[in-house]
Amino acid sequence: MDELFREKDKLPILEEGKVLRYGYVRDEQLNKNPYVSSFCYTVSKNPDLHKKLDFLQAEYDKIKHTKGYNSKNIIEVRKEIGRIRGQIRDQERHNVEKASIVATTISKVIMDPIFENKKYDVVMFDEVSMAYILQVVCAATFCKEHFICVGDFKQLSPIAQSKAKEVLCKDIFEFIGINQYGKPYYHPWLVMLDEQRRMHPKISEFSNKYVYSRLLKNHVSTITSRGSIVDAPLFKKEPINFIDLSGCHCAAAKNTDNSRYNILSAFISFAAAVQTEKNVDNVSIITPYAAQTRLIRALTLDYRQKNTTKIRCATVHQFQGSESDVIYFDAVESYPSKKPGWLMGKDFYSIERLINVAVTRAKGKLVTVANHRFWERNYKNNSSHMFYRLLIHSIQNGNRVEFIDKKTIKKLVKKLSLKDGPEFYLMPEEYLDLVQNDLENAKSKIIVSLPCGELLMKYEEKIFNGIQKAKLRGVQVFIKSNDYANLPEKWKVYACRTDNAIFPILMIDDQITWYGVPLAPWKFVDRDMTYKTICPIVCRVKGKYTAEMIKSLSNLEYRNMNGEENLNNLEEVSGFKGYIQKYKKCLYCKKPLILTKGKSRKTILWCKECKKVELVKPDDINHYILVNHVKCPRDGWDITAKVGPYGIYIECDGGHSLKVEEI
Repeated sequence: MDELFREKDKLPILEEGKVLRYGYVRDEQLNKNPYVSSFCYTVSKNPDLHKKLDFLQAEYDKIKHTKGYNSKNIIEVRKEIGRIRGQIRDQERHNVEKASIVATTISKVIMDPIFENKKYDVVMFDEVSMAYILQVVCAATFCKEHFICVGDFKQLSPIAQSKAKEVLCKDIFEFIGINQYGKPYYHPWLVMLDEQRRMHPKISEFSNKYVYSRLLKNHVSTITSRGSIVDAPLFKKEPINFIDLSGCHCAAAKNTDNSRYNILSAFISFAAAVQTEKNVDNVSIITPYAAQTRLIRALTLDYRQKNTTKIRCATVHQFQGSESDVIYFDAVESYPSKKPGWLMGKDFYSIERLINVAVTRAKGKLVTVANHRFWERNYKNNSSHMFYRLLIHSIQNGNRVEFIDKKTIKKLVKKLSLKDGPEFYLMPEEYLDLVQNDLENAKSKIIVSLPCGELLMKYEEKIFNGIQKAKLRGVQVFIKSNDYANLPEKWKVYACRTDNAIFPILMIDDQITWYGVPLAPWKFVDRDMTYKTICPIVCRVKGKYTAEMIKSLSNLEYRNMNGEENLNNLEEVSGFKGYIQKYKKCLYCKKPLILTKGKSRKTILWCKECKKVELVKPDDINHYILVNHVKCPRDGWDITAKVGPYGIYIECDGGHSLKVEEI
């Protein structure tokens, strides 16, 4: 559908409803088009219903924020919205039945009654390498004459976490014998499409050489039609690019879902993508890990508060089947982990398929963001790893931006700062006054995470003074360090020991995030080698979504000692945490309990003395709320603790929910 919108001569086909997409559209920009889906198309053809629906939706939102979900009026409005949506759905079914071409997902075909007993002359199953065998069989039952599978067994296979994943992860190519352990075999049904019309030849060269055994041909248009993309800044006249973060403190970690993220890499990828977007039609950021995707999307949400951007961010799996003028491939992996995660390090054939998808999404320019030193340390003696091959290929045949030799990364960083987005600094003199100003304006909370305790005395004084003054004003201060013993004595007054201070972060009021502050001789230790940070990039981001995401991913507000989480400065903890410590005693040893998170990430009550654990009860929370007249910290509405399918949560009468830690 996206391609049809770009072809102006194809718009009449959409306007007449001959081609319809049935189902939800994830892309925000596409979703604004009246012809993007059968529902939007139906609404656009019924202006009266459209007007009624918009009015009722506005009324629903108004009542929800003023009177809450239990209001009698909101129930009536909800029923009326449902009735009008029902009318639209009935008309939508009629439009889908009349359409010449219907595009939908296999899940819709299986589950939605609109396709019951329906037959089509031709059924085409796209991206079939990602489908389970039974889904392919099901799709075939809907065709009268022709069933066509379109896909690439050198791209991503189905995903499964079941014990039967060896069966479920087998794609149709492997099932019928075309693909055996990554090697292709002849089959009478197989037709190979050996000419590509998407990528600039310099980009397709990598996949052609390492994936397709040089069987892939470039259509002549790939040279002539990609020139404007290649010639555009950033990286003018360079189709293949590699931003090498070796020498920078680009720490990576994993969240509770074992999905990896890299804060500095996310900031650089996002800022570079926004700068690139000024000169081309579309730019996308893809990454192997969902956690990194969520962080970059949070950056995007904050940036969109005052700016516009069409940048898309997705995992490689989500982006298969899509394309973009420029692709930023953020590899995420870095120290202090010694080895890459499962997606990028375990199964070499799966890695080959993932990297092939990532590379082949780019039409005119590919920019890989990674720590070359990390990958070289792991795979220098194993050149069959496909991502390491991509890095070597980019160094030998493209444009490498780095610090160790030519220091070109400094020039790049100076171009990346965005108004209302990530701001980058290379020298302390450039940012110290701004940090001090942020600390002077702190109102409620300051959080500091220090991987290294040997702070540079020349620069830490201003920051410490700002923190100390904020503390005297009543601002809550929480400082944790992996290297507590080497902290200056004055910092130890406010700091605590931990082993989960992976990132150098200063966060103020859950709004302003400083990465790389205060300055210290950051370093990574890898077995017998120590890698010092020789290019300390500092970044400032102002945005509640980014701050909240970093806190959520990194457990920034928690300290971790030997795998157990607890809180700092117990006697000074306020809110519900302080209430628990003051009034709740351990049933066994009668010592104060601590509100924290267990290994399953659920909120629990933990006894530091005897290590016993209790569950938090809604009655405890509601008693605290009643006695202390606690309101929602976001909008001031009444709140109530409830138990849902995933545990305890706080429901606000304003129409949203909170975590226990937020009250």
